Amino acid sequence: MIGRVEGGHRKQEGQAGKQDGGPPAFLSGRQAGEGWKANMSTHVIRDRRSASHSRLLPLLGITMRPLLRHVKKDESVSLMDAVEPRKPRAPRQKRAKKTRARLLEAVETLVAAEGADAVTTTRIAAETGVAVGTIYRYFTDRDALLLAAYDATVGRIVETCHDALEKLPVDARMDEAAGHLLGVYLSSAEAIPAHSGLLVAMRRLRPIEAEGAGEDRIIAEIVAPFFARFAPAASSEPLRLHLMSTLLGTMVDLYLLTAEPAGRALLRAEIEAHVLLMVDRAINEPRMG
Repeated sequence: MIGRVEGGHRKQEGQAGKQDGGPPAFLSGRQAGEGWKANMSTHVIRDRRSASHSRLLPLLGITMRPLLRHVKKDESVSLMDAVEPRKPRAPRQKRAKKTRARLLEAVETLVAAEGADAVTTTRIAAETGVAVGTIYRYFTDRDALLLAAYDATVGRIVETCHDALEKLPVDARMDEAAGHLLGVYLSSAEAIPAHSGLLVAMRRLRPIEAEGAGEDRIIAEIVAPFFARFAPAASSEPLRLHLMSTLLGTMVDLYLLTAEPAGRALLRAEIEAHVLLMVDRAINEPRMG
């Protein structure tokens, strides 16, 4: 479960926090997620993807952000921005929020139809009728547009999964619930035509160490509530939850970028098996280290 939300920019978390475990079993799913967020801080290691984990990255076509940025031929560039860049402001008024949403919708439509390379601020301005200068009020450049559009798709997927978790029967078995939620996540991602294209763009543009807010939302709204409900005795310390989210996120990304049906079937079976293994270890190995 992948993810990363809010305008294409991630918050770095550096404050110390508590390490006394996750939310109590009697909390609801949403309360459990909120409890996790309140208890969350950076004992989470941001370079949590280990060397062995990084070997999966070439399979996804992942590279670190290049040092040199290339401007596309149709891209509008402000020389003043190069001298004194102005940080975009989050929209507060209803009209501004609608404008931002319309820009991201146009990015999704364009990525689904022509691919991420077709996205430029000039092209989005032409598609929406919004002036290029106005676009720069919300996004620093085309990369920020792509990242924000990706984060928006992940946000919708997470909301769908959270709703599905809340609707699961009280007597549902843990393994069946995990498989169901995985299916909901994958189906929701596949139902968004631009998601895979935006996923590829995100992997190329966003350094691993910059990930944070989207993954935190997945943990808070899906992983932590799942444990609180189906495995209350399991350890839900932040480091363990981040490890789960990171490993599962990479496998799910690989699944979504695999076109061959047999390969997808194999990956899905492996993801389901890893989910159950992680839950079992969380129950039987209550503390890491």
